[in-house]
Amino acid sequence: MTDNDTIISDKSRESTVKFARSLDGGNSFEPSIVVDTNPCPCCNVNILAEGSESVYISWRKIFENSDGVTIRDMVVAHSKNGGTTFSAPNKISDDKFEFDGCVHVGAPMTLDSKGNIHMVWYTGKENTPGVYYAKSSDNAKTFSKPLAILSDSWVPPLRAQLAIDNDDNVWITWEDSTGLSANETVWRYDETKAMIYHAKIDPQGNIERSTEPINESEGRSPVISSGNGFVTIVWASSDQDIQCSSTYT
Repeated sequence: MTDNDTIISDKSRESTVKFARSLDGGNSFEPSIVVDTNPCPCCNVNILAEGSESVYISWRKIFENSDGVTIRDMVVAHSKNGGTTFSAPNKISDDKFEFDGCVHVGAPMTLDSKGNIHMVWYTGKENTPGVYYAKSSDNAKTFSKPLAILSDSWVPPLRAQLAIDNDDNVWITWEDSTGLSANETVWRYDETKAMIYHAKIDPQGNIERSTEPINESEGRSPVISSGNGFVTIVWASSDQDIQCSSTYT
């Protein structure tokens, strides 16, 4: 591009969530299908597969209320036939998050041994913004009442991830940028500096949150995994090193 070139949005092309599958180990892919229209274009799309037939996709969808206000809430669509077709999307929670812009974070999913789907997401809903958790026991048709993982009068968009251990405990890790790169008036996604926390939710729904961060210096973008009796969290430090912390389950 030259200094005089300008990127112009093509309003004639509808924004869509698309899905494509490979039946030969990734060597080739079938033509993509449109799962839904009008997604938030910068928020992460997440996918979860259960066996060979059940596929779930989550994303942040743009709605408009009767007053023309933009709502950006998280939704999930389910395929029962390996991704050939998908259901209409269902809201994880009716947050009514009013925001005319992109918050850059999605709703990661994981599956326990009983087929329950567990999700964590950010919402900026009025009065109680923050990071929330919910689960579905009916293939993403309905979800449990959201459980606040981190909530306050003002919480900027933050990344969160989750994993399941061998006892079906849900482990969640998230960023908290309070007092670092975020205050009540300023926040920039690409400049996030945060402390990293974690929580465990047992199969009965009891939650145990860490009271101290797992990192000693500023970090961002935590991811979490469980296996062989351990839960491990990995994140990027402020100097771009990759750090990790593990705990025995």
